[in-house]
Amino acid sequence: FGSSSLPPSMWLAPALAACCAASRGNLPSTLTEGATVSIKSTATKKFCSSGTDEVSCSASVVGKEQVFKVKVDDGKVGFQDFNGNWCTPTNDALKCNATRVGKSEMFNCYGIAHTQTGGLQSSDSRKWCVVLGGVTSIRCGENTMSNVFEFASSPSLASVLL
Repeated sequence: FGSSSLPPSMWLAPALAACCAASRGNLPSTLTEGATVSIKSTATKKFCSSGTDEVSCSASVVGKEQVFKVKVDDGKVGFQDFNGNWCTPTNDALKCNATRVGKSEMFNCYGIAHTQTGGLQSSDSRKWCVVLGGVTSIRCGENTMSNVFEFASSPSLASVLL
């Protein structure tokens, strides 16, 4: 559905709503306990890099800053960066600066059936994490899921962290 002449925000949102309603609450298959994943923004088509100030999705390749370890607890998911810090969603930014994982560091992830893609929502505030037009940073203060992320997993990603 990417061949439309409409802007991505126009064709993506209805498609996501339909897909996600059908698979509501299912985690993408790559998000399993202890897995190592890269996170790619479908808005920027770039990989997301860990940061204490903000997570930015502007990297063309995957290095250690683009690799996250996954925690799954009761259907919710958390992400730990290469420094061992946990990522916390806030209205202003997604920041990876928490030393422990708690409710504030967990996400609801609504996966699109049969893909490694899903929308992220703060399990605390119930606000959606999105990358909005013209910027590369993830903000977690939206009322609607306007874009999603691809969670890719491969054995070679784990070796990046070693």
